[in-house]
Amino acid sequence: MAVLGWGVLLMLAACPADAAEVRRWIDTWDGFHTVKVFDWPPPADSEVASWAPKFDFVWNARRDTEWRSGNPNIVLSTYASGLTDNGPFELDLGWWQANHPDWILYECDRVTPVLWASYGAVVLDFTNPAVEEYQFTHYASIAGGKDALAMDNAMLDNTLEAPGGRYGHACGVYDTSGQWVQKFSGRGGPASVEDPAFVDGRITFMRNIRARLQALPQPVLSIPNLDPKVVRFDLARQAALINSVDGILDENGFWSTDWAAGNDFPTKLAFATALQAAGKAWYHIELAFAPVSPSFLQRALAIYFLLKNHAAAMFVGGTSSYDDPTFWYPEYDAVAALGTPCGAYTSANNVYRREYRGGIALVNAEATQARTEPLPSGHRFQDLSGNAMGASVTLSPASGLVLLSTDGPVCAAAALLGDLDGNGKLDLTDVRWSIEMLVKIRPPNLATADLDGNGSLTLADVQALIRLLVGVP
Repeated sequence: MAVLGWGVLLMLAACPADAAEVRRWIDTWDGFHTVKVFDWPPPADSEVASWAPKFDFVWNARRDTEWRSGNPNIVLSTYASGLTDNGPFELDLGWWQANHPDWILYECDRVTPVLWASYGAVVLDFTNPAVEEYQFTHYASIAGGKDALAMDNAMLDNTLEAPGGRYGHACGVYDTSGQWVQKFSGRGGPASVEDPAFVDGRITFMRNIRARLQALPQPVLSIPNLDPKVVRFDLARQAALINSVDGILDENGFWSTDWAAGNDFPTKLAFATALQAAGKAWYHIELAFAPVSPSFLQRALAIYFLLKNHAAAMFVGGTSSYDDPTFWYPEYDAVAALGTPCGAYTSANNVYRREYRGGIALVNAEATQARTEPLPSGHRFQDLSGNAMGASVTLSPASGLVLLSTDGPVCAAAALLGDLDGNGKLDLTDVRWSIEMLVKIRPPNLATADLDGNGSLTLADVQALIRLLVGVP
């Protein structure tokens, strides 16, 4: 039975993922990686090809030829709403009332239709199979030539921005006979599952759309824009969400003023780690809404290097957010010297650290208290501006710091997650060792075997290793 099980794993490792090749996320294990959010200048059209090697992914790509000429591996996406109507009647409530009144979601007063944001886009009942078919038809029609579908405003929280600067909650629909059908409780909350039917409906919609995109003659990846914080304490729904996407763009990132409060920081770090362990991409956005200060950028970079494994990148926006004239900072070139991780991130007293072959990333997640942290002994460090550090460094509240080693590698060899036999690559021996560690034939090495970062070795780690080995998302 054990031999048969091992044989099945070998067969899985030998099988291709799809008849048609799916574009893979660029491996981010080494150095710094960024994305371009919305494809408009800068860079100028004439400069895109020269800048393309620095980017892994473009959200809503428009200059495809230029991007691909400079970076054949870049992942380019097309844009669509993950919540509202995507067709020609997006803003025409009257058309929907006349043609598909049973598709329109209403608020709990049973009178107010759910409209999105200041422009009043119509929100349709995403639990209705006919709506799913309608939306998928549009998605498929715009996906040709792209690698991914960028699903904006995918929303897990039933707190929906409405015209006039207010927020509403979806509750139900009127069926074809005009009878009220309650769909959701109408409760919202950004940090927990307040409306289970709404959350489950959203996850199911994304799962079904992903499956249908993967079944296209040329499969397309699905990457919604959403904050996973809603399911942070619900491990079952976390797993369901991860299985329903190929990647996530988190527009909320870690830039809000209360990012260090409560459990927000550790739970989002854990989710980003688990998502990557499943072969999915984690891309997040850091918005300053002001000129990007050195401290803001340092914190953003430090957090990024805590969570980065094989599929993570970030975008930093300043005063003009996505239109900012600065899309590349000198610090990005400097932090590339960090190289590959020595192991997973660790934490103590709310200070998080991760050593890299070329330096260290430190984050103080205490909202009000400074922390003094010792640096790895036997090495000298400097910050990204070239200032020398002592044997320890004091971190201000809610801050981060990336330091570079000035006297050689911090670790003898960069530890590759999943490289259990230490030969610097992933192979079938690593899978065999992972299974032996799981069944306790071999002592576990969590530094490289714990791919989902949950502090223990489970079957999910073995499955994640196989996916990494064969390149299956």
